[in-house]
Amino acid sequence: MTKGQTKETPSRHFLAADKAWEQGDLARAFELFRQGAESGDPSCYHNLGYFFHCGLHGKRDQKSALRWYQKAYQNGEASAANNIATIHRQRGESGRMIWWYRRALKMGDMEALFDLGMCYEKGLGCDLNLAKAAACYQAVLESDQVSEECSVRAAQRLFRLQRRRSRPPAAKPGAGITSLRKGGSRGRVRTAT
Repeated sequence: MTKGQTKETPSRHFLAADKAWEQGDLARAFELFRQGAESGDPSCYHNLGYFFHCGLHGKRDQKSALRWYQKAYQNGEASAANNIATIHRQRGESGRMIWWYRRALKMGDMEALFDLGMCYEKGLGCDLNLAKAAACYQAVLESDQVSEECSVRAAQRLFRLQRRRSRPPAAKPGAGITSLRKGGSRGRVRTAT
C-alpha cells in the first residue's frame, strides 16, 4: 500500500489500470495491475487474478490466477473467494468449491449465495436439495448487495424450481399404455389421452 492509501482507496496503479480497461486497452491494464500487485498493492491483486483466470491478456493461467486471488482474499476481498470457488468448480473439485463459496458468503459476497443455490439445485459438491436452492435464490432476490444480473438469474432459477415443483411427477416409461391388442402378427398400442 502506498503512503496515504487505505484499503478502501484505490492506488494510482489501480485507477490507471481500470481506466485503460474501460478504454479497451487490455495490455496496458494488465501491465498496470501487474505492476501494482507486484509492488504490494492489494487493490490490484483481484483484477490481476481475473486477467489470468479469463485469459484477458495472454493464455489462461489458473495457477497464477489462484496466486493473486489468494492474496486478494487474504486482504479481505470476498469476491476473490468466490472466484477461487469458480476455479475449483472448473477443475471438478466440488468439495473445495463449496468451501470457497461458503467462505465468500461469510465474508459478505452475497452473489456467492446464487452459486451455492446452483450447487444445491444440481447436487454439485453437496446433496441435491431443491428447498435449499430455492432459499438461496430467494435470499439473493431480497438482497440489495447483488448485481441486477445476479438478481435476474436468481429470479429465473427460482421460477424454474417453482414450475418443476408444481408439475406432476414424470410417468414411468410405458405407464401411458392402456391396452394392447393384437392385430394379425403385429401388436398395436393405444395410449391414454
